[in-house]
Amino acid sequence: MDTRERISQTDAVVDQLKRYFLSDRINEGDKLPTEKMLCETYHVGRSPVREAIRTLQVMGYVEIRPGRGTFLVAKDRSLVDASLAAWIAEHKPGMEETLRIRQALETQAVRFAVEKAADSELARVDLMRLSFEDAFFRRDFAALPSLDEAFHQSIMAASHSELLITLSNVVGLAFRSWRDRSCKLEEQASKAIVPHQRIASALLARDGELAELQMRRHLEQVLAHMMQTLGTRDPLAPRPDPVGQAT
Repeated sequence: MDTRERISQTDAVVDQLKRYFLSDRINEGDKLPTEKMLCETYHVGRSPVREAIRTLQVMGYVEIRPGRGTFLVAKDRSLVDASLAAWIAEHKPGMEETLRIRQALETQAVRFAVEKAADSELARVDLMRLSFEDAFFRRDFAALPSLDEAFHQSIMAASHSELLITLSNVVGLAFRSWRDRSCKLEEQASKAIVPHQRIASALLARDGELAELQMRRHLEQVLAHMMQTLGTRDPLAPRPDPVGQAT
């Protein structure tokens, strides 16, 4: 099986499991069927199932408990977002602080991904990069925020770090309003293409030092532009679309 076929199978399993979560056959807190059972149910090998579970973990649907299995924590992603949004509304983190924490998390994530990820997981990161570029050149700017998020989430999934994934979910939601605005602007979105290429290339080469450097540079550029754009205004308040750096 080639890499693209395996990634396609992973996406199919993710979609099928999401539908399963919404059914009355499983409740929050329940343990998912075993890896073997999922393979038999969806007629795929172990790799697509494992990658699908890690993807769903990054998205906040499931929790992997070593030695115990995988458990459903949210039947619907909107419930996950609502819970995180409540935390953000209560604590009101500043955007600079949020991005600094994101930088720390994602530079460590690329290190872990180089060390721990399967080749197919790194190929998935590159496929998410290509999907972003394809949407950009088709001028489908409405799709870019979710594709940018998918690129960064695929790196988190490849890190195999439950702690990084959990923290990233909180930071990612706090950052989403900026991403939704900035990625839809052509000039800004174009500035994400080369950094994403460099990050993906370093990951595929399994060069942890270079991957970390490229991720840090990327997010430093995002932070510099963001602070220039936002100035001293409330970073979580509604504002006109900014002009400048993409995420």
